[in-house]
Amino acid sequence: MIISPQDNERFTAIENRLAQLESQVRLLSTGSPAADAPLSKTSLPSGGALPPPPTEASRVGSGADLPGLGVERAPRRSFEIEGERFLRWAGVGLVVLAVGFAVSTAIGRGWIGAELQLIGALVVSLGLIVAGLGARPTRMPWAHALNVGGVLALTSTVASSLFVGQFEESVALGCTAAVGVSGYLLANRVPSQWVGGSALIAPIIGWLIITEADPPYLISLGWMSLAIALGLILSTLRGWFVMRLTAHTVAGACGIAYAIGAHGMVRELLVLLGGILVFASIASVPSLGASKSVWRELELQLALLAPPWGLLILVLTFDIESRNLAAAVAVGVALGTGVCALVVRSRVALAHFVSLVVGGSITLSIGLALALKSPGTFAAFAVQAAGLVILARFLPSNRRVLLHAGILAVLSGAGIVSGLVDAWSRNAPIGEDVVAAMGIVVLGLGSWQARRDELVRLGFLAILAMVLLWLGSVLVHLPQGQALVSLSWAALGTLVLAAGVVSMKRPLGVAGLSIIGLTVAKLLSVDLQEVDALWRSGLFFVIGMGILRLGFLMPNLSGPDRRK
Repeated sequence: MIISPQDNERFTAIENRLAQLESQVRLLSTGSPAADAPLSKTSLPSGGALPPPPTEASRVGSGADLPGLGVERAPRRSFEIEGERFLRWAGVGLVVLAVGFAVSTAIGRGWIGAELQLIGALVVSLGLIVAGLGARPTRMPWAHALNVGGVLALTSTVASSLFVGQFEESVALGCTAAVGVSGYLLANRVPSQWVGGSALIAPIIGWLIITEADPPYLISLGWMSLAIALGLILSTLRGWFVMRLTAHTVAGACGIAYAIGAHGMVRELLVLLGGILVFASIASVPSLGASKSVWRELELQLALLAPPWGLLILVLTFDIESRNLAAAVAVGVALGTGVCALVVRSRVALAHFVSLVVGGSITLSIGLALALKSPGTFAAFAVQAAGLVILARFLPSNRRVLLHAGILAVLSGAGIVSGLVDAWSRNAPIGEDVVAAMGIVVLGLGSWQARRDELVRLGFLAILAMVLLWLGSVLVHLPQGQALVSLSWAALGTLVLAAGVVSMKRPLGVAGLSIIGLTVAKLLSVDLQEVDALWRSGLFFVIGMGILRLGFLMPNLSGPDRRK
């Protein structure tokens, strides 16, 4: 066998690689260099340089598994992780409370002067922040907790009565605002949205504490608007959905508070402008970011509260007490929300768009309830529910739309049924009967458009019950009205039963038989007492013969091939 020079070179390279692997195994197992391992420069990486021998920390503590050597990092048990988290936050919380208790105790007992008390509190607060920054490279969870504690302790210090007593209220307010801005910078440095959230909420609470819940209107409005705007910008740029949701929630609460105190044209215009900006933010910002965080999903879902919130802001700001004017404002807000949703449709997430649609629909329902009276309100709810069902057919994510439509349908049906039951005892105007009939028809169309078997069946049964009540409420007040009610029920049951037999739909047939059975029960209970004897005899005869005839014709209705 003749070996060519090329084959000889390949064999040499293979031997060199095997020698290199043997040397690396010795290095990993013993941690010392193997001088006797022959290595070829051509087979070594990076121009023939040997990789540095792994240390004990890199072999065991790095977290990487070494196959074939049996060296694995033992996974931390869940209770150790949870225990560390509990101890971390509990310890920081106790330290913050200790600062407050120490300051209040020192004040009450006169142990140290006011200057030393403040210096001590500031030292502890800043010490927590410095410790958190020091822990940032290696212990990030501890950095989060320590910095949150530092921001809270610092805010508590500058908002305390001790600080306010030593300086003017305006100085304390300015320091509180400075803590908030500095907290944002700290949150961006750490980085931590928990620090950012504390920098947003704590200074606002401190501001209220300093002013005893009666802050200067225009100054506090400007400061809180700035704090919320900075929080929204920082959380959006960083993708911090917890902080962004917190900022929107705080904005909504502050908007309601300032709307209540908006007296005068300047304040009303400022609150109106702020409300428009907050509404625009909620209508666009939640869709920014690609994360599937549960907090972002919650933010998208809660966007449906923006239109009702906008209506509340307008009512409170301008002291709207007229029912008709409030209804007009609600309809206007609903229409404006619909236009806004269509404008941003191509730039927001589908769940966000659905939230705006549902929120606008809720506001429209409020306006209809204020503008109309029963049964007009419930008929309008029925129309709205049917429209939402039709809209849901064009939306891939339509569960919330269908849920809202279902709630409106239930409210509409309950209101119509209540009105029909009441109409049995009083002769309602023909207009109310017509409006109730329209509501029943619209509910029927809406349940049919749902295109889901369970919803269609449930809606059909509800519609049948309402039709029976409507026939009774209309006919019972006519001469021999109970007899006419029984005849109409028997006719309706016959039609439903025949439809079920012909279409071979058992639930439909069962519904028809149930109506006929209900009619028979009414004949033997109510009609025996309230219908004149002659009319009673004819009524029993007509209905009885009709039932016999129907039973005789049922095999023909089902078809000759189904009778076998």
